[in-house]
Amino acid sequence: MTTLLPLPPGHDPALDYPSPDMELLVWQTISPLGGCQSWSYSVIEGDPPGWLSTTYVQVDCRAGNRHDAHDRADAARQAICALPWATSWPHGRVCRVVVEEGPFWLPDPDGAPRYVARYALTAHP
Repeated sequence: MTTLLPLPPGHDPALDYPSPDMELLVWQTISPLGGCQSWSYSVIEGDPPGWLSTTYVQVDCRAGNRHDAHDRADAARQAICALPWATSWPHGRVCRVVVEEGPFWLPDPDGAPRYVARYALTAHP
């Protein structure tokens, strides 16, 4: 038998869950590769709000030459795309990863080898 607790007016139990820190999860996933930087540039609440959210992350991978930068970007792509099958972490679970762009060649202004990719990661608490 379940007992329903009275909730304050306007209270939404879905909003009580902490939002998953997708930026940190991506960084923890790719940092062992070395030479990679990541940051989120947008977060969109899904439906229902407070339960699903999509974080857009850009990952830049650098190396001493173009071939090694490409290999590092591909390794990062494989690791990020495997997140839905990884074990859950505290406060959330990745349910979908979409490669929005890349990895594509985009050298730094000084000509350093760099590959860039953008990902949309959808998660729920």
